[in-house]
Amino acid sequence: MGFYLSQERNKVSTEIEYNGPGNVLELLNESHKVVTEDTKWGPYVKCIDDLCANTTHFWLYYVNGKLAPVGAHLYNATENDTILWRFTSNNPF
Repeated sequence: MGFYLSQERNKVSTEIEYNGPGNVLELLNESHKVVTEDTKWGPYVKCIDDLCANTTHFWLYYVNGKLAPVGAHLYNATENDTILWRFTSNNPF
């Protein structure tokens, strides 16, 4: 399984051994220091490895090149998935 972090132009990649069923948030917690915040929609990933969301950036994750349709706690990863966490600007320009 490929597991990647991206901050602007800098990328950090981590290969994770797939040990059976698990959601994306569980897998992230196994390999990185993660801070979440509880919301009415479920856990919000606020920080990964001390890089925290702020007024201009936040974390999004992609599965096999596509923006994930559900929260990280709801998507059960498979052995062939490539997961990308991107530290994204909320400014569309």
